[in-house]
Amino acid sequence: MTVHVSKLFGLLPATGKAAIVLLVTLGAVVHLVSSGDADWRAGADTFYVMVLLFVFFSRERDDDERVRELKLRALMVAFVSGWAFASAFRFASYLQDRDAVPKVPSAYDAMFVVLVVANALYLLWHHRDGRDAAARPGV
Repeated sequence: MTVHVSKLFGLLPATGKAAIVLLVTLGAVVHLVSSGDADWRAGADTFYVMVLLFVFFSRERDDDERVRELKLRALMVAFVSGWAFASAFRFASYLQDRDAVPKVPSAYDAMFVVLVVANALYLLWHHRDGRDAAARPGV
């Protein structure tokens, strides 16, 4: 079910949402690289995740069953990739130092990856779905 969180994001075109997702992702990567992990976990990760949640669950102009199906499918694929990311991260940290306890990514780290993948997949699939519908004018 899509939550109507804002009228503003319902008025944004898909390119506007894609630009917001790209800017938040780049901002998060730059922030993580420049300030390190300690500052990342001090609340910045919460901000990035909340913006991505806001964009993903905002309403669409054509909020119908197809949009809900695409969003659900994007979330399912993103959940599997987020789980794979967390598992790969934990395994890589285990291979680096087998005597220490493996590092575990936080829930916000996993949610960030899941939401970036979910937003990207939904926007891509929604764009392709619109092109396919435009190619079949008689249907």
